[in-house]
Amino acid sequence: MTNLGKREIANTIAKKTGVSDGEARNYLDAIISNISKIIKEQGRLKINNFGKFTTRWKTAREGRNPKTGDPVTIKARKVVTFTSSKCTRY
Repeated sequence: MTNLGKREIANTIAKKTGVSDGEARNYLDAIISNISKIIKEQGRLKINNFGKFTTRWKTAREGRNPKTGDPVTIKARKVVTFTSSKCTRY
């Protein structure tokens, strides 16, 4: 598995488009901000040929503190899930 950070994505944008690294970071931040805003407002977002972001509720459950082993209640919360589109081009 490869970890890919915003810096690497912005560098790729800068190289492919010829814009400065700072501009590329601004573009990437704007895209991520817009995606986050839509998911928060509508609960889902589909990007054609990329994938689908959806929100769902996880119920409260019992967990364990990894250091002490003591039981801990994990609160119910809203999470974002991502499902990739079928990739036909490789």
